[in-house]
Amino acid sequence: MMVHIFRLAVVVVVILASGCARERGPYSPIEPADGVRPHQTTHGVTMMDEDVRNALLLRGHSATRTPAGQIQARVTVQNAFREDLWADVRFVFFNGQDEPTEVGQWRTVHLSPQDLVLVEGNSIGPSLEKYNVQFRNLATASGRPLTYPGRVYEHGRWKQGVLPR
Repeated sequence: MMVHIFRLAVVVVVILASGCARERGPYSPIEPADGVRPHQTTHGVTMMDEDVRNALLLRGHSATRTPAGQIQARVTVQNAFREDLWADVRFVFFNGQDEPTEVGQWRTVHLSPQDLVLVEGNSIGPSLEKYNVQFRNLATASGRPLTYPGRVYEHGRWKQGVLPR
């Protein structure tokens, strides 16, 4: 009998406590502790996980403008290993306020052993200022994904990324 009374008392206290909870908010966004701008807005190429960074050598990247003002971005990477690899790639184009105005779909690119691969992407809008090519989700011929999503490598350490996956 005492056990039932004790359980009833606990349930009553929990119900009353939940009704007394204060409203919280408004909430402020999380800001980087180091005050450094996100890697994606300051660099043309971002390796989103450690496996991609260790497997692909960046050989070059450039961009030109079409006569209508769109950005044509090109990145050349090389597979550093002697086996076939696949990686997901997408292009993100930013306006003058570093807002990701055009975010492309992820597509899978095949990288032959020690081969150079050219990856290209074009913006749709003419008023964009910069681009970022993102690589992630490295996979081997067995199909086993090798990934640490949501992080970027910058200045010798791993940091959280800011763009949606």
